[in-house]
Amino acid sequence: MDDRKIKTSSDKSQFNFYYEPKPNLKFKSNLNYLGREFNYSIEYDTNSEGFNQLNEFPIKKPNNTYRIIIIGDSFTFGENVNTKDNYPSQLQNLLDKECKSNVRYEVFNLGVFGYDIQYSIERLRLRGIKYDPDLVIWYLIEDDFNRFHEELLPKVKEIIKKSQEGTHSGFKGQIAIQKLMKKVLLDKYKNQDNIYSIQQKRIEEITKYYKGKLLFYASGRGQSKYKEIIGKVASERPSTRSYLNGINISEDTTLPDMHPNNKGYKLIALDIFDFIKKANIIKCQ
Repeated sequence: MDDRKIKTSSDKSQFNFYYEPKPNLKFKSNLNYLGREFNYSIEYDTNSEGFNQLNEFPIKKPNNTYRIIIIGDSFTFGENVNTKDNYPSQLQNLLDKECKSNVRYEVFNLGVFGYDIQYSIERLRLRGIKYDPDLVIWYLIEDDFNRFHEELLPKVKEIIKKSQEGTHSGFKGQIAIQKLMKKVLLDKYKNQDNIYSIQQKRIEEITKYYKGKLLFYASGRGQSKYKEIIGKVASERPSTRSYLNGINISEDTTLPDMHPNNKGYKLIALDIFDFIKKANIIKCQ
């Protein structure tokens, strides 16, 4: 995905290299950059806030409305699937279909491709808090813990030059760049534990802007260390839960770059729906 065509900076951010999807965007893309020919293309449709969803929301919360804001990276944004098929959109469909009550649920997709931990919180601060959320869900993956955008984004051109691929285009080129970025961090911070320690403090900063209900979600795959950090933050923060053994999407539910396909995003939505229902985080009859 050529994300340069669909992102914009924000002069309201406290960060120098912060970016967001453009509002009111219709952007079509094929998936051939993943290394094989696809016989279909996908389209992203952002609303007036730049959320990758078709819904528009009033800032003032209507009566009998429960608002769920979801933050995270490309797995939340819904990279490589149509807007209607990303997991926040499918979670909205499940809530509308399965929860028969006087409460109306609204799901906000604040996920953005490539985000690190700081940028996810910044997105919530700039775009989400004003909507008065009743619950924030934060889908974290292992890669998020090796992203330090304020340090690394200015160095991308230099890192590209060092990449064996010699370009940022193509899936293999992106993987090479990610490995080099991780090496830059390890050279500076000496070891992975130091990186994890910094990222734990950054996760904890969400409470500066939001003190309400929070759910951390992570899939069952990946190393245990980053999940230990998430669990520790959840155990020490009031009104916070963690679901760290979420569904593992398999070969038939993923694309070549390991992002979910339509079926994979649907399974993630169903997994989260079942958890928040069984844990009585939402009231769903």
